[in-house]
Amino acid sequence: MSFPAAVSRRDFFMKLGIFLNGIVGVILAVPIVRYLLSPVVRERKLGYESWIPLAALDSSLPGDSSGYLSKSCCEHMGRGHG
Repeated sequence: MSFPAAVSRRDFFMKLGIFLNGIVGVILAVPIVRYLLSPVVRERKLGYESWIPLAALDSSLPGDSSGYLSKSCCEHMGRGHG
């Protein structure tokens, strides 16, 4: 088996380009794969898929939309009531 005595400049830059493109591909693939797998891997917080409590329908006036959300609902979303 014989090996070539010298690598041509063109072959060297071709292999260098392929190597650098592979590194960039891996660097870009890691966050993309993590993003795609995050719904499967991450832990769900308590109450993540629970229903949000609403106020009774008869507690609001016609034309007033503020009565539809109860105080506990607004606190659940992180805002004060009103």
